[in-house]
Amino acid sequence: MQIKSVIDMGQVIRMTRQQKGWSQSQLADQLGTSQRWVSEIENGKSRAEMGRVLKCLRVLEINLTSAINDEIAEQKHAKTLRDTIAHGLIGSGGFRVPGQALDQTDEEDPS
Repeated sequence: MQIKSVIDMGQVIRMTRQQKGWSQSQLADQLGTSQRWVSEIENGKSRAEMGRVLKCLRVLEINLTSAINDEIAEQKHAKTLRDTIAHGLIGSGGFRVPGQALDQTDEEDPS
């Protein structure tokens, strides 16, 4: 799962915690915080200190760098696709060769 917002991060934390079979209280004990804080983070209702969030990600072994790199790659792919469409390289019939009219077809000569 990609982390695009505080809510997404909370969902990743919840999902990872559950995969490990931990309760919110068990995670809170590992972090030295309250179960309420874990609940608020998981539900995107808390603006936590970055240090606490990073500790939580370390304890759960969540690779934030990987999630960020995935998001950057997805954004680059989306931009490339938008640019390709904007430059008319993809028409309703699919890809076309630059400089070739969109309605031009490759028909064999009947003779």
